[in-house]
Amino acid sequence: MKRLLFVTKSKLSQNLLEIIVKTLPKQIDYHTLSNFSDLNTNSLSKTIQLMIIDQNSLPSNLKNDGLWSPLQSKYLKNAKKILINNRNDTIDQDFLKSLGFSQFLTKPFLTEELIDVLQKYLGGKT
Repeated sequence: MKRLLFVTKSKLSQNLLEIIVKTLPKQIDYHTLSNFSDLNTNSLSKTIQLMIIDQNSLPSNLKNDGLWSPLQSKYLKNAKKILINNRNDTIDQDFLKSLGFSQFLTKPFLTEELIDVLQKYLGGKT
């Protein structure tokens, strides 16, 4: 079973992604967190294959030294990491790529784009 971790403050986004995940024929173990800082206290006990982070769940200073340390845990180190960013915000993609982010989705995006990402990293067809 593949595992997906979605970090966002938006309950609506959490619910919408859960609905999309349920349309995939492959069984996905879906988890959510409201804040990226919760990763420090969240006890992950299984490896995550895909981690999607909404920029709104991150602090404004992305280059804070201790912020990204949870990504080095054995459960997240090899996860594919995707950032959902806001259209009008500038992000340092080179910096984020150095932390292991492999893809960026800019809001608003089509549902089909998200489904394609899930299929690419978690497998299965809708």
